[in-house]
Amino acid sequence: MNLERTQADEITQINTEGQIGANISVMQANNSGTRVFDNTEEKLRQSEERFHALIKATAQIAWTTTAHGLVDEDIPLWRSYTGQREAEVKGWGWLDAVHPDDRERTVSIWSDAIAARSLYETEYALRRYDGVYRSFLVRGVPVFNEDGSIREWIGFCTDITEFKRVEEERIQLLASEQVARATAEAATKRLQALQDITDTALAHLTLNRLLHEMLVRVCEVIDVDNSAILLVTEDGQYLTVYTAIGPEEQVAPQVRVPVGQGFAGKIAAHREPLIVTDPSKAEIITPLLREKLRSLLGVPLLVEDRVIGVIHVGTLNPRQFTEEDVRLLQRAADRIALAVDHAHLYESEQRARIDAIARAKQLEAIFEAIVDGVIVYDSEGRIQQMNSMAREILAVNSQPDYSTSMLDDRFSLLRERLFPFKVLDDHGIPLPQEQWPVIRILNGEMLKGSNAVDIRSYVLDGREIELSITGSPVFGKGGDIVGAVTIMRDVTERRKLERRTHEALKALLAMAEVLVLVPDNAAEVHMQSLLKEKKTVAESTVARRLAELTRDILNCQRVGITTIESETTVLRAMAIVGLSPEQEVQWWAEQQQQESRLSDSRTPELISRLRANEVLQLDMTQAPFSDQPNPYGIQTLLAAPMCIGDQLVGILWLDNGNIRHEYTQEEMALAGAVAKLAGLVIERERLLREREESRANEIALRAANRRMDEFLGIACHELKTPLAAIKGNVQLAERRLQRLTSDRKTQIDRLLPDLLENANRQTDRLDRLVSDLLDVSRIQVGKLEMRSELCDLETVVQETIQEQRMINPTRSILVEMPAEEAVPIEADADRIGQVVANYLTNALKYSSADKPVTVSLEMEGPVARVSVQDEGPGLPPSEQERIWERFHRVRGVEVQTGSGIGLGLGLYISKTIITWHGGRVGVASTPGQGSTFWFTLPLARQQSSS
Repeated sequence: MNLERTQADEITQINTEGQIGANISVMQANNSGTRVFDNTEEKLRQSEERFHALIKATAQIAWTTTAHGLVDEDIPLWRSYTGQREAEVKGWGWLDAVHPDDRERTVSIWSDAIAARSLYETEYALRRYDGVYRSFLVRGVPVFNEDGSIREWIGFCTDITEFKRVEEERIQLLASEQVARATAEAATKRLQALQDITDTALAHLTLNRLLHEMLVRVCEVIDVDNSAILLVTEDGQYLTVYTAIGPEEQVAPQVRVPVGQGFAGKIAAHREPLIVTDPSKAEIITPLLREKLRSLLGVPLLVEDRVIGVIHVGTLNPRQFTEEDVRLLQRAADRIALAVDHAHLYESEQRARIDAIARAKQLEAIFEAIVDGVIVYDSEGRIQQMNSMAREILAVNSQPDYSTSMLDDRFSLLRERLFPFKVLDDHGIPLPQEQWPVIRILNGEMLKGSNAVDIRSYVLDGREIELSITGSPVFGKGGDIVGAVTIMRDVTERRKLERRTHEALKALLAMAEVLVLVPDNAAEVHMQSLLKEKKTVAESTVARRLAELTRDILNCQRVGITTIESETTVLRAMAIVGLSPEQEVQWWAEQQQQESRLSDSRTPELISRLRANEVLQLDMTQAPFSDQPNPYGIQTLLAAPMCIGDQLVGILWLDNGNIRHEYTQEEMALAGAVAKLAGLVIERERLLREREESRANEIALRAANRRMDEFLGIACHELKTPLAAIKGNVQLAERRLQRLTSDRKTQIDRLLPDLLENANRQTDRLDRLVSDLLDVSRIQVGKLEMRSELCDLETVVQETIQEQRMINPTRSILVEMPAEEAVPIEADADRIGQVVANYLTNALKYSSADKPVTVSLEMEGPVARVSVQDEGPGLPPSEQERIWERFHRVRGVEVQTGSGIGLGLGLYISKTIITWHGGRVGVASTPGQGSTFWFTLPLARQQSSS
């Protein structure tokens, strides 16, 4: 029994196990939803204040009890009337204010109503604060929940002392008995009608049912044939019939009355009651009312001087509505308006609640669907929420108490269960606790983008993983940190792949450099020592190194290299890696005891495919291999041919032991490229050995050099194929990376694009090295092609400078050109551009990045002179002639910009090209002051004559 209790339901927080709910206030509950709740509460408060005023105006005492009929909340009006204290009213204490003669009957009737869940009605004498007893009519109704259970009881105590007095006077005054009785009955009826309307307003919350029930009560009280409630539309321009009883019910859906027009429209516009004694002569929008009804009465529905609608009643027979009818209908309208307003607020609240629940579920689904691990902390570091991916990454299910512990307790738990527990950075260096990501975020630091933290650590199931962590603190309204959100991504496999890719690229470059770089003096001394060893031992040393590089590139368990003698087709085992020392000793013993030939193979169709340069994937568990000895339990064997031209010179074997692995097309293509490189390296070693051996006499030396030059030509051509395969794989990876980058949901590690770009640069470098070797080979055999034609030297120089600027966008290249419009020469423009590019590349490589390089072009009589000046270390006089020799590199001069020291072929090729064109080359240099490389070319005859 509490008048002060809010009429609206309390909004229940959403709090389900493992859900978002209360953890982050429904993800901060959606600002728009919060404003809806605030507005709803304000409207409810205003509605309650109006309801209080209405109750006071009717001299009633409102009360509420629990579903079991006990008073558990304060009843200010009851205390104000009876003078009881709050504690004296609680439970059954209110009964002390009831007259002793009425208590037993009151308890019995109240208990029966509670048990029957029906209307409670009685009369008793209630003691006023001054001790005077006055008679009260008491009515109470149960308020039901949606599931049919009683939520509470609401009722009113109406002072009927005066009514009693009138009854007594009626008995005493027999002469006026009929009048007094009629007056009393009328008053009682009207009072009962208002009470019924109030009961209806309190007992129902659904607007449709509420208004219909209230309209039924109005018809009964005023005794009319037609009644309708019209509500104002949202735009405030029209009135539409919400519910009707009587003839108007037939046309209710079609009625649309403009505010200010017709009977109902004028009532809404003027906010005053209106009586029509002859509807046939009045301005009425609805023809049915004008034709059938003989009298009309209408009043506005007002809420705080705001019109929300109109209620009107009418009769089929002529009737003069009185002022008493107007007052009664207006009182009913006030209660209906209050009920409508209350119902609207309730419906708004319900919609807001449903919307909040839907948003919470949507946020929960999104939260759980995030492919990264997300953890939400409070300001003390307690875990408030984590999604399924975070639980999976951290293996939380294996340690349920982890997520419920305090921050320091979780750290202690990790140290206890994962001893020794450490958090390492991406370089493997232990991080102090204050540098751990969650600590940094709780201290106000935001980790995102390039500021993301990569760590390595152990998780609860004992696995070591690598994580990329971003996150942000959560700030309250006052700017203080109230929590934090961290996002983690398991990058363990990606980092392994990156490291394998990096190692594979390094191994490929090392293998290629072994092939293309010419040995220096130290290498020649080493080769001389190898000459004293047996031939097979020397070749096996190189082959083993190749096998190790191959295993790094292809990430397999075992790699073997077998060569094939060209004349006898005898198979020679050259290297094996991936066996234990004991297994390797046994393996070599078995190889020495047996000799097999390629021509003796029981699978000639496979040999034919190898000769056709096809990489084979062999299932060793199937025929014809399943019945052969397999001491190492190999499941799948990959065989890649080592070919020089059209000749099969060896086979590269690799496997993953007893682990079944289906090799992809990309892996097989890479294995084929590596095998071709390996074949070239082994063949190169053989030729180098032959060349060293042939130095014993001049004739043999010349023959070996000729074969070496021929090999270089073949090798350069053969290198184009693996280089194309490598570059194609890199470009394919770049395209896949671009597609992944275009997807906003996919995040790519920032190191991967740099690795691919580095691979592209190294591949381009290898391509240039191969081109230089090919040019040298052609020069040696006199087959370097030149196509002389009339061209503009200035254009050639400018285009080459532009290419170098694009390759080196950060370098400063200054240009000094002649005033003449063109410098015509008869030359191969591509070859002259190659010379300028060689000069410029050397100048940029051997000078620091902040120093400019100057290119100048001038005409000196019948010749044009091109110079490239740098500010590098310069050259001593003794080296200024030797630098034009083939394979010569100046000792002590280090590369200052970029990478790679080159083969020492660029200036040799440049001199050959310029000499063929009838020009000269030279260099002017002072140690410590830089160098100026120049060349001259004769001008075209027409220009020279002029």
